[in-house]
Amino acid sequence: MSDLSTVIEVAGALSAAGGLGYAKAHSPRVFWSLVGAPVARVRFTLTYRATMDVCGLTVQPSRLRAFMVRNVARQEVQRRGSWNCG
Repeated sequence: MSDLSTVIEVAGALSAAGGLGYAKAHSPRVFWSLVGAPVARVRFTLTYRATMDVCGLTVQPSRLRAFMVRNVARQEVQRRGSWNCG
C-alpha cells in the first residue's frame, strides 16, 4: 500500500510539473497567473526595502508619524503589562 501511495504522489507531482511546462509553452497568460505573478509578488515583497535603501530612495519618517508610532507602541505595551499583572 505504501508503494502505491508513493507512486500516486510522484505521478501527481510530475503531472503538475508537466502541466505547468505545457502552460508555459502554449498559454503564457495561464502560466503567468499561476506561477509568474505570485513569484514576482513574493520577490518584490522580500527585496523592496533593501532595494530602496541601496538606491537612496528612503526618507526619514515625519516627526508626527514617529511621535504617533512611539505613543501607540508605548500604550499597547502598558495595557498588556497591566493585564498580565492584574
